[in-house]
Amino acid sequence: MIEVVLNDRLGKKIRVKCKCVGDPRVVAPPRAIARSRAAARRSTNHSFPRLIRSSLLPPTRSEDDTIGDLKKLVAAQTGTRPEKLRIQKWYNIYKDHITLEDYEIHDGMGLELYYN
Repeated sequence: MIEVVLNDRLGKKIRVKCKCVGDPRVVAPPRAIARSRAAARRSTNHSFPRLIRSSLLPPTRSEDDTIGDLKKLVAAQTGTRPEKLRIQKWYNIYKDHITLEDYEIHDGMGLELYYN
């Protein structure tokens, strides 16, 4: 879960929490990993350990949230339609279909919010 702060320069700061699938803090508990490894060792089926190993890999960094999703979350908090919002940083206007990861938006980052 990452939190982005949007400043509309009219005296309102909006904090929005977005999902983050690859959050390194979200990992399986050690007991579950030990149990699944023991089950993989006992198994005679050779495809079962492969499934267990793939589930034990660290989560991949894939933030599926797009700027359009972020605008929808902001619109729900402010009561403004998402089409009327523009999110940017300095002179870079962020496009709706590009993900937060592509724009390198991280936890606690501040962005600018404009109303069109």
